[in-house]
Amino acid sequence: APVTVDSWLDEDSPATNRGTDPLLAVEPGSVNVDTGVVSGRARALVRFRMPRAVPSGCVVESARLHLFSSEETAGTRVEAVRLASAWSENGVTWSAQPRTTGAAAVAWSREGYMRWNVTSQVRATYASGGVDHGFVLRVSAEGTAEGGGGHGFYAREKGENPPTLVIRFA
Repeated sequence: APVTVDSWLDEDSPATNRGTDPLLAVEPGSVNVDTGVVSGRARALVRFRMPRAVPSGCVVESARLHLFSSEETAGTRVEAVRLASAWSENGVTWSAQPRTTGAAAVAWSREGYMRWNVTSQVRATYASGGVDHGFVLRVSAEGTAEGGGGHGFYAREKGENPPTLVIRFA
């Protein structure tokens, strides 16, 4: 399923839209040790053109989300969570981000394509009538002292190695 829209959310610029950027930032942020206030988080949003329905007589056998990063951040885990509400590429901001639903799929950082097993999330999308709002990607330990490092995933605007969702039906 090809990517149709993508953007990223910047906590430090909560009203700024990043829908035309060539890289999708995912950052854990940091915690001020004196106040406990978290800042500096960034999350990526992606949505795909999924088939409208599971083919007759088939089930979703597997689904894998692929995003490309030109560098690795050792020891960092990134999670993909299904989005539960609508958003637009040129309108989404940190202050107006969509809600999430369900469990996260988690992948360890690596150079090149990171891959998440999102089979249960894609099955849930079809079970709820096939309305797809996409995924949010965020550092698993965002906003903690051991949050890890960030990523710059290639957006569709980059023109190479765009995000993809590979769905297998059986």
